[in-house]
Amino acid sequence: MHGLADHLISFPGIAAYQARAGDLAGAEQTAREFPVAARDIASYGIALGRLEGGDVAGAQMTAAGIKDDHFRRLALVRIAWAQAGKGDVAAALNTARSLPSPETQAEALRGIVQAQAMARDYAGALRTAETIPVPEERRLWIAWVVKTQARGGDLQGALETQKLITDADARKRADWVIAVARAQHGDPAEAFAAIGAIPDPWVRVMELVGIVGDLIKPASKAEWDPFEAVTEAIRSHR
Repeated sequence: MHGLADHLISFPGIAAYQARAGDLAGAEQTAREFPVAARDIASYGIALGRLEGGDVAGAQMTAAGIKDDHFRRLALVRIAWAQAGKGDVAAALNTARSLPSPETQAEALRGIVQAQAMARDYAGALRTAETIPVPEERRLWIAWVVKTQARGGDLQGALETQKLITDADARKRADWVIAVARAQHGDPAEAFAAIGAIPDPWVRVMELVGIVGDLIKPASKAEWDPFEAVTEAIRSHR
């Protein structure tokens, strides 16, 4: 006998898989079988499934019908990431800016910055990072753009990107991460020494984690799992 807690975990994931496979009618039927008070969770699962299936417009339609603010915001964040991943940065930025709080806007903008950097549009990623409304996150992600470019081997390009930084503190952090990247391309021991010289503890920890991750070379993440994504969203809402 399964209780509501089991339905909260399983039904949205099932709906997500159905939507990803293109069975929208089946996904919506699953959502209708969900307890009335929690159907928005299933709709969130459907939005995730549609995004995974490449149907961004469909995910937007699903998200528009989500009444619960928390799950609607989560869906919009994922939509912004998907739009940026497809190269439609203007639409992604519009979606991010439609979010109601600085924190959720920052979450959406982080994903856009990452997508732009993955496309090697570092100047664009920097411009986006500079619009993150949470100051500490803005500085961290500005430095992340430069670090990503430098660690990818384009040290000269990273120095050029750094010149575009307008925030003095972010520029200082960029100096540190470029120093680490320079050392890392030579000797890992030098990289650890460069990290140890960084005065900001948060930047120091982030760089240390990055270098250890490179040395360990962890296996790539498993295929996207809507059960896991929806379960995490539910847990964060409790």
